[in-house]
Amino acid sequence: MLRGVIFFVFFSFLCCIFLALGGTVFRLVSPDQKLTKAAEEFILYLIPGAPAFIFSVVLQKYQMAMNIMKPSVVCVFVANVLNVVFAYNLAFQHELGVNGVALAISLARICLLIMMIVVVY
Repeated sequence: MLRGVIFFVFFSFLCCIFLALGGTVFRLVSPDQKLTKAAEEFILYLIPGAPAFIFSVVLQKYQMAMNIMKPSVVCVFVANVLNVVFAYNLAFQHELGVNGVALAISLARICLLIMMIVVVY
């Protein structure tokens, strides 16, 4: 478990850096500046959920190693339902559009992490 946590910290730091640099890559590749700006904003809304997602995967693998699958499956199912609810509310009710969907993904990943921590500990 300790190796997984160490790997999590390192890998989540790298993922956040690569996500933050995604806008630069899009500007180099895409000629459409409007699309590039929208993609960059979408990626920035995904960054808060990246470490939570990676750590929840570490906890899921920890449970898999102990042959405990049901709690992880239930947590992922509930997180997916929350993602749909958050995405609808943020995209349409609060009129955030596509950025609301990215924020909903991050919120669902954070909820998944919280549920996995409660289940494991």
